[in-house]
Amino acid sequence: MSDFSEALARVHKTTKDHIVLSEDITREDRELLVRKKWLHPITRGWYLLVRPDVPSGESSPWYGSFWEFIGLYLQRKYGKKYCLSAENSLDLHVGSTTIPKQVIAIAEKGNNSPLKLPFNTSLLTYSDPKNLPERPDLIKSVQVMGLPVALCRVSPTYFTKNARDAEIAMRMIDDPSAFIQTILQYDFKRAANRIIGAYEFLRLPKMAGQIRLGLEREHFKILPENPFIEEKPMVSSQVNSQYSARIYALWNEYRETILNHFQLPHKVLDKTTYFSRLEKIYVQDAYNSLSIEGYRVDDELFSV
Repeated sequence: MSDFSEALARVHKTTKDHIVLSEDITREDRELLVRKKWLHPITRGWYLLVRPDVPSGESSPWYGSFWEFIGLYLQRKYGKKYCLSAENSLDLHVGSTTIPKQVIAIAEKGNNSPLKLPFNTSLLTYSDPKNLPERPDLIKSVQVMGLPVALCRVSPTYFTKNARDAEIAMRMIDDPSAFIQTILQYDFKRAANRIIGAYEFLRLPKMAGQIRLGLEREHFKILPENPFIEEKPMVSSQVNSQYSARIYALWNEYRETILNHFQLPHKVLDKTTYFSRLEKIYVQDAYNSLSIEGYRVDDELFSV
């Protein structure tokens, strides 16, 4: 086995989701793999393990390991005494596919200075120990606020700028006591009005009514406020999965636009003709799909 192969094997054993910490490997291995373009710097002391055949400037490997790096970095620097902001917590709860340009975290001892990361992304950590949740959730190895806490803490503009994610998050909660306990614990009086108003807009009067009744029993004066500016909800039912809800919401949002770009077929193909055409394009379609994923494809693969 060559020196390079041995170095790669040693470094690979220390990686977690393609993230490498320089203190976990030797200087010789690090310099060799950087020279061979297997290790790409993230920030001082941190590297991303990437195949050298990935085109220069390709962001996919970084975005694919983005949240794993955030979790590892924050855990290494702050232990368990940190949590993502309400907005970024919701990003992970609802399975958002968009990587934020800046992630904000609160910590017991944050430094209020942004950490520059690849492809114009960054991490900002600020000190706010009193607002650290007692029991944060863990998603993708990152500590986040629980869903009810995050929804109460986000500003009203979140519901207008991120309406789809806000609706999905609201529909993921089916237990009114989760909101009642959170609102009472943190005295979220203004948030209570938004949450109840939001559920009324989402056509979930039972949920809204139960939260309202529970809070009024504790002498809260409720004046519901709808934080959404949409004409109607994007999803029409409670969600079993944030991912299926996102697909449903996207379809409802863009359905008419998509249909306007497609004409109805003049002739509906019979089953035999359809599958015959499908067979003819199979090889080309498989080649494109596998090539995108980085596989080297030849004719022998499709003759099996």
